[in-house]
Amino acid sequence: MDFDGKPKNKRVSIHNKYRRRLQRLSRVLDQFLQLAKAKLDRSQSGNIHNRAEIEQLLSKGTELAGILTSQERLTNGPPVGDALVEVPKQTAGDSEEILIGANEFFKGFTIKEWEEMKSAFNTRD
Repeated sequence: MDFDGKPKNKRVSIHNKYRRRLQRLSRVLDQFLQLAKAKLDRSQSGNIHNRAEIEQLLSKGTELAGILTSQERLTNGPPVGDALVEVPKQTAGDSEEILIGANEFFKGFTIKEWEEMKSAFNTRD
């Protein structure tokens, strides 16, 4: 149950929990990498018995941190809510009207305008 007494949307709940855990994992991994680098620094930690193991963990952790930052960028949008999950319903008449309007719009283009539109589309970021 939600705070309003409505039943929770399972899909939204899972997505939001995934995002929170991903952010937490990213922060904890950053802290681990800082500590591992400090441990490998002889001036701070002295002699290290399992240096190869720590170096391996550091390299794998750095690789994972790169993956997590790209994932976090992808999921770092506004929180998903029930309003975003619902898809508006369209009737057959609505889609026909849209297609007719699009056809009317594109019929008025000259060859030069078509070329400009295609080049603008192909050079987008």
